[in-house]
Amino acid sequence: MTVTDYTRRSTMRPAGGLALVSLDWLRCAIETRRERRALAQLDRMTLIDIGLDPDQVARETARPFWDLPSRQGK
Repeated sequence: MTVTDYTRRSTMRPAGGLALVSLDWLRCAIETRRERRALAQLDRMTLIDIGLDPDQVARETARPFWDLPSRQGK
C-alpha cells in the first residue's frame, strides 16, 4: 500500500470504521518507513540520476515513520 492508497481509502471509510482507518494508517506508516529506508540506501549519483535532490532526500529520510507526507489531491 502506498501513501496514495491510504489517502484514497481513508476518504472512502465507512461510518464507525475507526479501527479500519487506524489499520490503514499503520500500514501506510510502515510502507512509508520502508520507502524512506530504501531511498536512504541510494547513493548521491543515483539520486541525481533519478531527479532527486540529495538534500531533500536526507530531510525526508530523517522524518519519523508516523510523519506521513501530506495528502495532496484528496
